[in-house]
Amino acid sequence: MVETLHNQNVNLMVSVWSKFGTSTDFYSQMKSQGFLLGNSTYYDPWNPAARAEFYSYSKNSMFDIGVDALWLDATEPEGFPNANVSTYLGDGNAYFNVETEGYTMQRAMPFAFPSDADVYNLSTQFMWGDALLVAPVVNVDDDSRCKRNVYFPKNQAWIDFWTGSAVESSPNGVWREVDAPLERVPIYARGILTLGPKMQYSNEKPWDPLEIRIYDDGTSSKFDLFEDDGFSRDYQIKGNYTLISFEYSNKMLTISDRSGSGFDGMLESRTFNIVLVSEGHGVGIDSTSDPDAVVTYVGKSMSVKL
Repeated sequence: MVETLHNQNVNLMVSVWSKFGTSTDFYSQMKSQGFLLGNSTYYDPWNPAARAEFYSYSKNSMFDIGVDALWLDATEPEGFPNANVSTYLGDGNAYFNVETEGYTMQRAMPFAFPSDADVYNLSTQFMWGDALLVAPVVNVDDDSRCKRNVYFPKNQAWIDFWTGSAVESSPNGVWREVDAPLERVPIYARGILTLGPKMQYSNEKPWDPLEIRIYDDGTSSKFDLFEDDGFSRDYQIKGNYTLISFEYSNKMLTISDRSGSGFDGMLESRTFNIVLVSEGHGVGIDSTSDPDAVVTYVGKSMSVKL
């Protein structure tokens, strides 16, 4: 099966859990060696020997048959069993809030706007990365009328991803009723967004040209473009990746030197189609036919006046 998937340019990721059914042999092995957290069915990830056992089992049953990656599910601190339980490193309470210190691609609104109390219990919209506010229709009444209410956090301007129309910043935050037709999820953007070519799988073709969309709200913005081979863990193990920084202020886009050691398949020369988004210009998922500037980037810093 794995070979069949690979022949169709499909990679296989399998979800594995850090807790085990009490009737399984693996649970018995982990328990007999003292690799579990207290009396729970979770293993102790802070114990190097427990990690090695968990990896060995995963390798033998997954990687050795060609599985490309594992999704380590249930790895987030869930309170139990970490709270009030002794781990290899000590008191589990010290690790209870680890997940609040990191970021993910899909983020609850408080991650991006911790000073706005009105987002704390907001569960019907989220951030995708730092640039996109996504507000899917989750209420049947909104679905029938093709509209929904969206909360725009205080002190932040937005631009409609689909139309380019602006939503001005408000010192108190504001709810607005927006169009939500069946074929389009309400999405609002800020800062700098990079769009690549349409692809069916990650390494179908070179990621070039890239469209650099700038959502100018009168403030400065920054975006870091991270690239690697798109497949292996060499970025982590060998440091094989590159980083290019984009900074925009006062109609000037500054692109940094390329940093990092590079990676297999890296493009030495890149084309950046730069778009200063406005109403009807640089909108939606299709490439912009008339970018405001087109530059060839060869790894050295440059500035572009827009």
